[in-house]
Amino acid sequence: MEKMKPIILSWLLFSGFLLNAGTPEAMVLLKANCFSCHNPDKKKGKLDLTTPEGLLRGGEEGKVVVPGKAAVSRLVQTLQAGADAHMPPKDQLSSRAITALEEWVNKGVEWDAVALKDRPSPKVEQLNFLPPSYEPSLAVALSPDGKRLAVGRANRVIVHDIADKNKIL
Repeated sequence: MEKMKPIILSWLLFSGFLLNAGTPEAMVLLKANCFSCHNPDKKKGKLDLTTPEGLLRGGEEGKVVVPGKAAVSRLVQTLQAGADAHMPPKDQLSSRAITALEEWVNKGVEWDAVALKDRPSPKVEQLNFLPPSYEPSLAVALSPDGKRLAVGRANRVIVHDIADKNKIL
């Protein structure tokens, strides 16, 4: 039983992470696919999805989410491939994205403002050529008798005779 404790603890931590993983993903999906049309300036369908209040208020056709009930939420229904009023209008979200949004609605549409913040792009490093003197050892093997050492570098193997003052053979 003592050996099982780390495994059980790891599983509990991982499953807890999975339970909370849906909100940031849903926020990123909304921002990437919905905010350009459903924002305070455009408000297509009189719907602003950029705030939790706007999301819960809905648009000209009423509420778009019913927290805890993805199956009856118009937001989720319009994402399906055969939906009459399909969203986003010129694209089809992946089944993984739709599932993430369904889970988010089923868990109560928790709002995560941190996930919506713009993050700086990762810094791109320009790689340069390695200096000619740089010759890393990619493989090393010692003979069973301990008298010879084979060192692999680039496209060659150098064998050293360790018994004779590291003489190269």
